Formats: sequence, C-alpha cells, structure tokens
Amino acid sequence: MQRWDADLRSLGWHAHSEAIEHMTDVLIEAATVAEMRRRGGGLRVLMERLGHRLLLNAAAVGRKN
Repeated sequence: MQRWDADLRSLGWHAHSEAIEHMTDVLIEAATVAEMRRRGGGLRVLMERLGHRLLLNAAAVGRKN
C-alpha cells in the first residue's frame, strides 16, 4: 500500500485526496495486490478504476494552487 500511495501522492495532493475519497476496500485490495505483483501496478489499477480524467483533473487543480 505504501508504494502505490507514494505513486498517487506524486500526482499531487489534490489528485491524492480525490482518489482516496472514491476508494473502496475492494479497490484498495486490488491496488495492493497489483503493486505486490509489479512495481507501479497499484497506480495502474487506480487509474483504470477511477479514471484518468478524475486524477489528472485533480492534479491540474493542484498545480494551479
């Protein structure tokens, strides 16, 4: 969990908080399993399930502030 969380934070605090707000226990488990299989896999799962637009828009807001 720490690795995908760090990858998520690298997108910015707004993207991180937006993603955390929409996560479920099932999604957290899926991201953790994917990350254990391959570094970066957790973030890929999050981007697939939450949508690139959701996280990228939040990251853009973070850069503006």
